[in-house]
Amino acid sequence: MKDDLYRGKKSRLSRWAFIISLLIFLCLPVLSCIPIPDTSPRIDKASHIFDADSGIVLRAIKSVLRDRDFGDALETDGGSLETDYLVQGNWRTRVVAQAKQIQRKKTEVTLSVISEKKSSSRWVPQSLMGKEQYETFFNEIEIQIYRELATGE
Repeated sequence: MKDDLYRGKKSRLSRWAFIISLLIFLCLPVLSCIPIPDTSPRIDKASHIFDADSGIVLRAIKSVLRDRDFGDALETDGGSLETDYLVQGNWRTRVVAQAKQIQRKKTEVTLSVISEKKSSSRWVPQSLMGKEQYETFFNEIEIQIYRELATGE
């Protein structure tokens, strides 16, 4: 009698294990279709070295910022540029650029694009810029540097 009860429990456990295994096997393809949130790295600032004097680089950055509708950037102490916020709907963005002369004709530029989204009561910082976006920004600055060099110092 005990053996029959043991076999009954064992067969019920085997059936449950089979059913659970079957459910897992059938659900895995469905779960694999669930989109994974974008986890690409977002960066707050990026740096690039340009082969030009810091004065030319700063003029080029100002020009690129004007072309991107940020208006006239204000020059602060030590070769920094800051723009006012550019507001578009529930978003606002501003740019801070630091140009540091590292050699006679080499300038390191650190660029920070700060974006914020309006919540019900305040602006919440959002990190939107990735490496590719910063590279595009630096490419525009580099092209403008060549234009500035072509027009003469």
